[in-house]
Amino acid sequence: KEHNDILNAFDNLYDNCEKHWKTENEYFKMGLKKLPKNHEDVNNKMKLHEQEHITLLETLKATKNNVIEHIQNRDGPDFHWTK
Repeated sequence: KEHNDILNAFDNLYDNCEKHWKTENEYFKMGLKKLPKNHEDVNNKMKLHEQEHITLLETLKATKNNVIEHIQNRDGPDFHWTK
C-alpha cells in the first residue's frame, strides 16, 4: 500500500503542476492582450518559462520511473519474505 501511495503522490504532483502551468499559459495569453505598446517583448522569456515547465514534468516522470524500478528491482527481491 505504501508503494502505491508513493506512486499516487507522483501522479497527483504531476497533475497539479500540469494544471497550474496550463493556467499560467492562459494568463500569459490574456496578459499579452493588455500590454502597452512600448512594453518589452516577453515572448522569448515566456517560451523559456514554458520550457522549464515541460522539463520539470519530464523530470517528475523520470523520477517516478526510477522509483518504480527501485520497487521492482530492490524492494521486491530484498523484502520477498514479506509477501
